[in-house]
Amino acid sequence: MLEEGSLQPVIGLLSSKCTESQREAALLLGQFATTEPDFKAKIVQRGAVPPLITMLGHPDVQLKEMAAFALGRLAQNQDNQAGIVQARLCRTGLARARREASCAQASITLGGSMSLRM
Repeated sequence: MLEEGSLQPVIGLLSSKCTESQREAALLLGQFATTEPDFKAKIVQRGAVPPLITMLGHPDVQLKEMAAFALGRLAQNQDNQAGIVQARLCRTGLARARREASCAQASITLGGSMSLRM
């Protein structure tokens, strides 16, 4: 039986600077979610979704695969689905806001000759 205390250190590894550690952590969380159905909600509640969403945009294909695997397993719990979608939308919205702010700054710097494009 998996100990509940083992979740937080693994979730912490999702934010590691080492992509191998991130990959292994995502794989473990996906496996935890598969073998212990009650852990699906606990993994989400402890903050695993935002770093997993971030991993989906990483250039390392294997890292993306492990993140998708973990998110897929977590999404098998219907209660988690809305949280996963919301985290993705927040991440996408943040990136869009950053792009728009960058364009606005460039426009100001260049005397207003640039326009915002979406």
